[in-house]
Amino acid sequence: DGPAELDTAKLQVAALEDGIIIEPGQVFWANPQEVENGRTNYFRLGFSSIPEDRIAPGLERLRELTDRQLGK
Repeated sequence: DGPAELDTAKLQVAALEDGIIIEPGQVFWANPQEVENGRTNYFRLGFSSIPEDRIAPGLERLRELTDRQLGK
């Protein structure tokens, strides 16, 4: 889980603009509108098909995008 104020649907859009693909956690619920307590602060990040040398820079960029959304 990320910080409670993190909106991973918005983060997904920003990340995609940088070529980073994440899946907001809500998409894994049968009824996304019933997500536990309306939480939007978690996501799935696949990495098994990403070349190893691209993982660390991608995670660093994702951290920067997250910090920007959180006003850090």
